Amino acid sequence: MYKKIIVSKLFLFAAAFSLTILLAFCSKDENPIDSNQQYSQIDGRLTGGSGFNKLLKNSSAEGIEGATVTVYKVEADGSLNSVSNGTVQTDAQGNFSIQTTANAESNLLVECVKGSSKWQAIVSGEVKYGQTTHCPPINDETTEEAKTYSRVKSEGKSSTVTYSDIRMIINAQLAQQIKADESIRAQVISALETAANARLSYLLSSDVSASSSQLQAVVNADAQAQVNYDNDLYVSNDSQASAEVAYSNYCNTMISAYTNTGLKVESAAKAIQIAAKAFVKAMVSANSQTKSACEQSSAKISAYFIAKALEENFKAMGATQAQINAVITAGAALKSTIVTSTTESERANAFVKYHDDVLVQLKAAMNSYAQAITTADSAINSAAGAKAILISSLNVAASPALIVQAYLTFFGAVQTVVQTALSNATQAQVNSATQALILANIY
Repeated sequence: MYKKIIVSKLFLFAAAFSLTILLAFCSKDENPIDSNQQYSQIDGRLTGGSGFNKLLKNSSAEGIEGATVTVYKVEADGSLNSVSNGTVQTDAQGNFSIQTTANAESNLLVECVKGSSKWQAIVSGEVKYGQTTHCPPINDETTEEAKTYSRVKSEGKSSTVTYSDIRMIINAQLAQQIKADESIRAQVISALETAANARLSYLLSSDVSASSSQLQAVVNADAQAQVNYDNDLYVSNDSQASAEVAYSNYCNTMISAYTNTGLKVESAAKAIQIAAKAFVKAMVSANSQTKSACEQSSAKISAYFIAKALEENFKAMGATQAQINAVITAGAALKSTIVTSTTESERANAFVKYHDDVLVQLKAAMNSYAQAITTADSAINSAAGAKAILISSLNVAASPALIVQAYLTFFGAVQTVVQTALSNATQAQVNSATQALILANIY
């Protein structure tokens, strides 16, 4: 509520005259500031282009000049309601600053239109009067993410499928597939719902036993991590190298979100891998290009979480700094390969290489049990071992519950193998080796 200010007629006349003069000087401003109204502001940049996960490109993208920018609130039914204070045009570099009447609102939609072309992006940060919020660089990828978010809301699924879920799974390649074939969007939304249910089912399982307060804390932290990710992308100038740093920061923040609520670091990685696998399985009827795009984005987020979890695992077990650094280097190589991969065999081989590198460091860190670890890992990867059973179970799993059960069985089998092989080790050593071997073999 704003307090009404009582003024004299003389003052009103003078104010009106001054405003007339001011408007005459500012007639070219399409987004004027009204002294009687407060506004929030959104800054962004229209780059067009395919998206953030494309050919490795270190130079900034060309901005698109002369596009008309409008801000919308995405209503519960998916419809768009303008909350702009007028419109603005992007400048020669594609930059824009636009005022909006919205206050204390998140996930607003920014739309840029030039001729027959239209681009969109979701602004995950909360807009507030008197403050500036940043929009990620707007391109084809963010456009398909925004359209998918609107569709999710219209179908009443936004309490299950979050914007962050959409953002993490739709990469440049998948965005191109959706843009070319609108029917793919419905498949993606259904698969995201399956993935979200699988993740929740695992977190509620006896392996984690997450409380409702822990789950809500993770959701809240995820939303804030997404805001930080968008801010990082805004300042990245759309360079691929900076975009990858922003992605890594997002994943690290999410790992911290789990551990800050009292959940284990490996639980975060397991939850993400389970959700990623559920998503890919749900896209089984998609065409080969779409499946490949889904596999690439799923493998990417799994790689980031698994690598971070194993890094933390080695720190916790008391590994030397050289061993920790070697695990970090192996993780960096894994992530780099996944980012540039084009086939599932490339990604599978990258995870095998990562497994081998981690195993070397695990045996070095637990030198007294090096042979026992070799024995355990060989048993896990034997023809009838835990890994083969996991793959076989996942091939026929037709629901999130069955996918989670396949992984829980795998986790239990690995634990049994490690306990048998390391029978003379302490429980702490057995636990460390178990989690390391689970994460190294989980993909």
